[in-house]
Amino acid sequence: MKGNICKRILAFTVALTMTASLNFTVIAQEISDLVNNQEAQVVSNVANEDVNEQTDITEDVCEVNGVKYPSFADALENAQDGDTIKLLADVEIAEAVKIQRDITINLNNKTMSLTRPDNYSIVIYDTLTIEGEGNVNCEGPYAIGLSTTCTGGLTVNGGTFTGSEDCVYMIGAFAGKVTINGGSFTTPYCVVNCFDGYETECEITDGEFEITGEENTLLLGHDIAVSGGTYNQPLSPDYCAEGFAPTYEDGVYTVMNEADAVCEVNGVSYPSFADALENAQDGDTIKLLADISLSETEITKNVTINGDGHTITGTTEKTFRVFANASFENLTIVNSKANARCIDTREAVEVSITNCTLTTTSKSNNQPITIGGSENGTKLTITDTTISAGVSGYGIISFVESDVEITDSTVEGYGAIYVKDGSDGSEYTITNSTIKSTNVHSGETNSFGTIVIEAEDVTVNTVNSDIVADAQGDQPQVAISLGSMNGVALNMDKDSSIESNSGYLSGYEEGQTVSVPATVADKLADEGYATTDATDGVVNVDGYADVASFKGGSLRIWAEHYETADIRFRYIIDDKLPEGAEIVSWYWNYGVSEDNLAFRADGVNTDTLDGKTISNLVLTDVKAANYKNNIYTQLVVTYTINGNEITVVDDQICSRNIYDIATAVVNDANASEAAKAYAEGLINYYAENVE
Repeated sequence: MKGNICKRILAFTVALTMTASLNFTVIAQEISDLVNNQEAQVVSNVANEDVNEQTDITEDVCEVNGVKYPSFADALENAQDGDTIKLLADVEIAEAVKIQRDITINLNNKTMSLTRPDNYSIVIYDTLTIEGEGNVNCEGPYAIGLSTTCTGGLTVNGGTFTGSEDCVYMIGAFAGKVTINGGSFTTPYCVVNCFDGYETECEITDGEFEITGEENTLLLGHDIAVSGGTYNQPLSPDYCAEGFAPTYEDGVYTVMNEADAVCEVNGVSYPSFADALENAQDGDTIKLLADISLSETEITKNVTINGDGHTITGTTEKTFRVFANASFENLTIVNSKANARCIDTREAVEVSITNCTLTTTSKSNNQPITIGGSENGTKLTITDTTISAGVSGYGIISFVESDVEITDSTVEGYGAIYVKDGSDGSEYTITNSTIKSTNVHSGETNSFGTIVIEAEDVTVNTVNSDIVADAQGDQPQVAISLGSMNGVALNMDKDSSIESNSGYLSGYEEGQTVSVPATVADKLADEGYATTDATDGVVNVDGYADVASFKGGSLRIWAEHYETADIRFRYIIDDKLPEGAEIVSWYWNYGVSEDNLAFRADGVNTDTLDGKTISNLVLTDVKAANYKNNIYTQLVVTYTINGNEITVVDDQICSRNIYDIATAVVNDANASEAAKAYAEGLINYYAENVE
């Protein structure tokens, strides 16, 4: 079939270039004859045949102004300008019929068969209108042609046009105008061809069009303006009338007013995002043509949503729920609903967000980006994007393991990045970006942070990025909270920074890896952290700095009482406390070996010395048999700073025994005589009764 059509197209093209001397019927020659005011001749295998001659004429097949004619040719010959030829029976046009006046054909529920085998059956020099219900069977390669000297055109207001498998062009125009206001057209190749190189045009306002071939050749040529109708193939935007765009609706292609189009997929416009998404295929791009409002929408296809600078306003709690790989670009999403979410991933998908703005504005648990669902492995790539959760939400919140890359972007919220329980193994890489939190709240439970981690084995990497915490209420806001979680790693390069007016780091535990710019080492020291020396502009957090000092061991003096003794360990518990910190509590772990501190004693008794707080651990009634056995102690102090509670375990385990303390007292020139006498008595008792 396709080869047959191609052969006919080639033959037609050759025909247009042949001279009148060749034994072949061509429209171009007929046009040339008319231009030279010569009598038009149709060249065929039978010379000088009457082009209006009809075969198989039936009685009274046509009517003009109440007068009936036995042939279509007779009716046409007698019709005048403005007359209507009404079919009374089926007719066949097997030879060329010339329309040289303004004529209307009323099909009148009859069939007109156009069977000329080698060229157009109807050639229009003036004006032809086809109307009424009925059939036009186009059985030859070309059915209706507008001559190069056509001064009017063809108007189709109705009828069912059907092309045979040999039909190439139902309507070919070399001049004049083709207007289709109705009717149905089914053909294997082309309904209208406004041939390039000729001054002609076509306007389609309505009708049903179907091409049965494989190629999208329904309309060909130039100056075609479609403002209506339905089609089984996509329409090129080039063929749409001004102010109209191609669309797909209810299973057919059509056109719509451009002002009503909000989305476009592959050049086809749609009146709603839902229609565009329904008709998009994997790999397609849905392009916004206008700002829209959108209720909760599930993305289940691998599509790109290109906002083209437009805004989507979410009208429900969730705007997009993403179940497939998807990309968002050049788009603004705004959602003001309570618990608002702009993009909510629900499976292990890959999502990219580029040149977008995601904003939630309610005062309740905003989440512009939620990484959720039940599957680990989501990959999120954010580039050149601004994400804002306002002062009552989280810019990015995750509930599952995910890999997040943030580049050239800004993420803001009450918490900017919140890595929740269930996100174990997640990794965040932040490059050339600003991650900021703002806390305007009051009340003891409303302190939070910029990056907050509540999962294990989470890694956060920053390159030339700023982590900012801004406390504007009466509650502190820490820049980075490690949540006391196992396996957490914070790797910041020297070009990154931490800025905070109320806290830099919290939740550090032994076993975590924390590398920060050397520029914040002093700030961390003020919060009680110990850091290594700087290497390449970076320091590592090396636990907590000591806050207490061990001042030594001593004996309580009990005159003439040597069978048991009391030993005292003295500490200044706030000797190195950071400025602004307040002691919450302290206790000692103690025991009979360094590896077995099996006992605990809470600190309660205090004294002061030079403004410092002194507390003693006193162990009473130590039996003489243990005078030479060491007792080991380790102090644990808990304090608060910037709203964060920090517990420091003294890195020094201190040990003393009664015999050594007694010996030291005896040899101490500054010891009192009473103290020396008591110490000597303990030594003697041990020698006489234990050794």
